[in-house]
Amino acid sequence: RLLCDSVQALNIVAEVGTLPGQYTAEAALAYENAFGSALAALDNMLSEDEYAKRGDNLRAAIEGLKAGQNLMSDGYYYVISANPSYEDQQGVKKAWYVDAYSSLRWETLNEQAPAQLFKITKLDTDTTFSIQSVATGEYVNTVAGQSVIVPLTAEQTTAQIIRPIPLKSLMQIANVANTINYHTAGHSNGAGVSGTVVPWGDNSVEASTWTFLPCTDEALIAAAAEQGPKLKAAKVVSDVLADAKAARNIANTYDALLTDVKNDGVESQIMTNAPTSKEGSLSALIDGNINTYFHS
Repeated sequence: RLLCDSVQALNIVAEVGTLPGQYTAEAALAYENAFGSALAALDNMLSEDEYAKRGDNLRAAIEGLKAGQNLMSDGYYYVISANPSYEDQQGVKKAWYVDAYSSLRWETLNEQAPAQLFKITKLDTDTTFSIQSVATGEYVNTVAGQSVIVPLTAEQTTAQIIRPIPLKSLMQIANVANTINYHTAGHSNGAGVSGTVVPWGDNSVEASTWTFLPCTDEALIAAAAEQGPKLKAAKVVSDVLADAKAARNIANTYDALLTDVKNDGVESQIMTNAPTSKEGSLSALIDGNINTYFHS
């Protein structure tokens, strides 16, 4: 009974499939049968040897389940947050993307968005990889500490660690220089619309875990590689123009120095020695109306 209780407390999730983090059908079925057999033994009077046998079978099945979990493999993927709160609250999935300034961010999954597609390639071990943006050609790198946005660089510099969570159907991502797991900052418990990808010390299943959606559409991959640089350049130009416009608008904002102008010229900041009553007034110079004027 203690063994069964401890296994139930693990809350094992053995999703069968071929995706990273999922399990082979054989391993999942062996675990399901062994656990079922162990639970059935609780309701029957069996010999000590039989109890021991079923317990050993369950332990072996759990180890087999761990061994039967799919590791990451080379390919093109969308990297999707495993936080179920996004779908619960918004009805959407959230995925990585690279912005125009070589930073790693997340937004609503759009398989047509070039910036959301990444090429993942195995490096020296079963859990180390390069992660390259198809849109920009840049590689996910590293950043010190936590709560700081993960950058991308032109060259492959830091191996990324992509490892399965044992007895779950999920993956965690970090890197060899900073092993704190990547996290969707700004998630707001599923209410967040978009945000940054950062290392964060919270290793909870919901907030710092990921799944991978493969892309095998060659045309889509080629289009992402072609359109990505153009979209990045267009975004940079758009932002520069927006900043220039804002700066130009600020240039028109100033504190008025001429505020006290009287038409009779007495105690006025502007005076004239040749006024005329037929061609405007001194106060027209500062009234902000381009249709009024003063002419001496």
